[in-house]
Amino acid sequence: MVIDAALRWLRPKSRSPKPFFCWVHLFDPHFPYLAHEDRFGNQFSDRPYDAELAYVDEQLDRLISTLEESGALDDTVIVVVGDHGESLGEHGELTHSMTVYDATLRVPLLVVSPKEGRSGHRVAEPVSLVDLAPTLLDQLGQKPLANASGRSLRSALRGETLPLLPCYAETDEPYHAAHWSPLRALITSKWKYIRSPQSELYDLIADPPELRILATEMPEQVQELEEELAAWEGRMNERLADTVALTERERRALSSLG
Repeated sequence: MVIDAALRWLRPKSRSPKPFFCWVHLFDPHFPYLAHEDRFGNQFSDRPYDAELAYVDEQLDRLISTLEESGALDDTVIVVVGDHGESLGEHGELTHSMTVYDATLRVPLLVVSPKEGRSGHRVAEPVSLVDLAPTLLDQLGQKPLANASGRSLRSALRGETLPLLPCYAETDEPYHAAHWSPLRALITSKWKYIRSPQSELYDLIADPPELRILATEMPEQVQELEEELAAWEGRMNERLADTVALTERERRALSSLG
């Protein structure tokens, strides 16, 4: 349904000389998972998450093929990105949002740019989703966002080395769902520090699955990263939405959604 709607919108736009921006949100690889037996038979009967990925792959092929047929593909930047990962049992979590381990934080970020970029080039330095908007605006020659938290990754698309900067992560879902402590994390190319009632420190190079907590062995490293995390939080700008007057019908609709 989503790809059908996107294609209806895209077909006339892709034949026009005017620029277009299309955001396509595919929710399928998200709990609850479907095995899609109508397409794949029993191939994924014991791996329904993989079935969802295969299904999305089919749908993206429809989208990209349409751009190719219209001649717009060679002038279109394509970004494939996830808003979160998925724990499939790692660290005792079955889906996402209750932890800040890499199973849920590390997401795909693929950028295909017809004007610049090296095919198959992979960037090892950690980057964040907040870098995506500045990157696209830079590529398109648009004005940068005021007070943006992220940076342009355009140099990385050209194969240049990125300056190493830490990434920030947080989740309040443990508190909202179970009155557990919220989690805050700072990630560098080597370390992950998680602020919680019992601090966690992981060496991401030596221990990618994050199974060995080093906090008690390396208190100085914990303190250094805690100070950096606190400084990061101090630089954050709180943005409040404008007050919106809701009708009684809108209130009931929102209430019905929880």
